Amino acid sequence: MELDYDRLVALRKQSAAWRLLKADNAALMLSFFNKVFVGQGARSIAGAELVERLDDELFALNEG
Repeated sequence: MELDYDRLVALRKQSAAWRLLKADNAALMLSFFNKVFVGQGARSIAGAELVERLDDELFALNEG
């Protein structure tokens, strides 16, 4: 895939990954995903489990 200017502009408008990077809470989401998927070596995780882990993460952040 060629990454010329027009392609990057289109990706910025359409890509979920770009929206994530532009989000106000991007640092929280990226650190959480890093902890779950990279730090714990998970390749996939059930949605309910992911929600539970996120709930635990948010609770811990609010307590700290």
